[in-house]
Amino acid sequence: DTFAFIPDRQPWTLHAFAFPHNEHIVILPVAITKVLLAVFGMSSNVPEQIAMGITVLAAATLLFVWLRRRLDPWLAVIGATLFLFLGSAWPTILWPFENEFTLPIVFGLAGLLFLERDDAKGDAWACAMFVLGTISGSLGVCFIAAAFVDVLFKREERGWRRAYVFAAPLLVYLAWYAGWGHTAEHHITVENVLHSPQYVLEGFGSSLQSLAGLSTVQAGAPGNNDWGR
Repeated sequence: DTFAFIPDRQPWTLHAFAFPHNEHIVILPVAITKVLLAVFGMSSNVPEQIAMGITVLAAATLLFVWLRRRLDPWLAVIGATLFLFLGSAWPTILWPFENEFTLPIVFGLAGLLFLERDDAKGDAWACAMFVLGTISGSLGVCFIAAAFVDVLFKREERGWRRAYVFAAPLLVYLAWYAGWGHTAEHHITVENVLHSPQYVLEGFGSSLQSLAGLSTVQAGAPGNNDWGR
């Protein structure tokens, strides 16, 4: 995945940053990769691993803060620790390309924390975080939905003038999709839709299996989801 960024996105043009990876928006991960290659070259991926490590630490810290405001401190520690070490899935944090997933979480959680300020400045910062999360990966779109829910629930106290918090990142995504995203291969078929409930349950079982350290499947190899079920 990382190597796909190197030969196909060499020009410093909008198209090189914006065209989808598979079906995903990856503008910020592409920018990080190109800057690191320009500064450090490609003889070692240590700079990319350091960048990835920073995003994992930031995401775990923000997750702890978000949980700590709602749960017992030890439960918040458990939640952050699970994210930080990923159980049997720990090799994932050694693959720098995975910041396509960690960056949206970092910016998304930061946006949610800014929303808790319940003031205009917090809303502005939250909007900026959601925009950055959106251009970091498709996972960032989930936090646009979270921003919409926040605006909806607080509409009586604070009105609809805050709608820009979710509207701005949504417009950014729609503009990207209109320009580049629609050209990507998609997997929305009747068969996939009908099998999606089973896929979700299998995915949840696989996550539990990995977090509990019970997975017997080697990284990158096929296997059975036994303990997860």
